[in-house]
Amino acid sequence: MKKKIIQSIAIIGSVSCINSMDLLEADAETTITNQPKELISYVDHYISTGDGVRIRSGAGTNYRILGSVNKNAKLDVISSSNGWYKITYQGRTGYISGSYVQKQRKIEDEEPVSNTSKYIVTGATVNIRSGAGTNYNIIGSAIKDQKLDVISTSNGWHKIIFQRKTAYISAGYTKKEIDHSNDSTYNEQNMISFAKQFLGVPYKWAGVSPTGFDCSGFIYYVLKENGKPYGRTNVSGYWHNNTLFQKVTTSQPGDLIFFQNTYTYGPSHMGIMINKNEFIQAGSSTGVTISNINDSYWKNHFLGYKRLKS
Repeated sequence: MKKKIIQSIAIIGSVSCINSMDLLEADAETTITNQPKELISYVDHYISTGDGVRIRSGAGTNYRILGSVNKNAKLDVISSSNGWYKITYQGRTGYISGSYVQKQRKIEDEEPVSNTSKYIVTGATVNIRSGAGTNYNIIGSAIKDQKLDVISTSNGWHKIIFQRKTAYISAGYTKKEIDHSNDSTYNEQNMISFAKQFLGVPYKWAGVSPTGFDCSGFIYYVLKENGKPYGRTNVSGYWHNNTLFQKVTTSQPGDLIFFQNTYTYGPSHMGIMINKNEFIQAGSSTGVTISNINDSYWKNHFLGYKRLKS
């Protein structure tokens, strides 16, 4: 695997006051092109120190002007030569004169991170980005079965440690590494931890992926990714399946909870119990969320619990 280094960004104040007319005539130029994104092995972070700094298609004032950047614009620098910096900006490559940029803090300044969780990449090649969203720059990639140190998870994105630096990766293409050494309940606890990483993912009718789930699609995906690929069915299908699931009167973490007569007659909604009173579910108005069975709505529609047969 090719190494990538990712740096966190701390904005530094400008170091000088620059006349805008000087910028229009000087060698302060940056380029945005529609060239394909290249694989970046090292990135330094800079900011622009002037307003109206031109953007060009090459490392020199003889190249075509394509745009400009304003003061404090964040720039990812790939390399430098002869006073010009090759950069990525808004996901594209370009050049900027070194006269009007300033370096941000060094790698060594970043605080070490402890208390991380171990995850494994499940996709063939998964983009690593500078922020939690597909609109952020691609700054590297991870391959299948690669292990990741996850700091936190929010809205379907992991904040990770990658080559000793922070970055982001879609949680939908990872799964939590299972520790088989502790106790007999590791499967249920791992399944619950896996399900929680999708909190905030939107509801999508018939959805079965991290881009959107419906309630039964969420259950299908969580079970499948935790070694129980039982096939896609609806809520009624899960409720009436007595071959793989057994009815229980008292729940434990990892059990399925069922509700009836919500949007339609009969078994119509389901989730996964995460403790005595709470369950995680994909709601039509909330997306993936944690709810309490003692809320009046859920109490009035409660149907029962089912547990995976061993």
